[in-house]
Amino acid sequence: MTRERLIYWLVALWCVLCLALVFSFTFSKSRDFDADGTFIQYSAATDFDQAFSGWLSAEVGELKNKVVHFSQGNCTCEWIAQSHIHSVKLLAEQQGKTNLQLDISGLPEMTKRLPVTPAVAVYDQHGQLTYLGPYATGFFCSAGQGLVETFIKQSHGETGYGGATIPLDANGCYCGIK
Repeated sequence: MTRERLIYWLVALWCVLCLALVFSFTFSKSRDFDADGTFIQYSAATDFDQAFSGWLSAEVGELKNKVVHFSQGNCTCEWIAQSHIHSVKLLAEQQGKTNLQLDISGLPEMTKRLPVTPAVAVYDQHGQLTYLGPYATGFFCSAGQGLVETFIKQSHGETGYGGATIPLDANGCYCGIK
């Protein structure tokens, strides 16, 4: 085997190993939004929207036309989804909404209010919660698999309020709340 051919095979092997590590890491981070089913019980209460909004408004103030982005700082999945999170923030601004960033790492009561990060809450012009959940589904939680964009656009118009949409069966790259 010639030296050039050996180098070619070593580089190819290195690339395959790097890709395998990336996919292995990504698949190991894949989980359900509500893996243990605790959040579904909490969100099934008839006053969930009001209770969640009451707690959140005590933390961040007025919620009318707001998009609240939940993070915990040390979550790799937040880093992976950063470009999608940025595009959601831009869309919210284009729709006349205000973005709020909330680091929940210092809020111990959040474990029963939200199971994982990254997550987002969308409020309409009346201050009603229209969406609470992940930005997207899938291993990379990318914009092509987005869930929240529709609710940012819809919550701008006048429609009858039917309660918040909470996609509990979503699966993607999420970090459990610590």
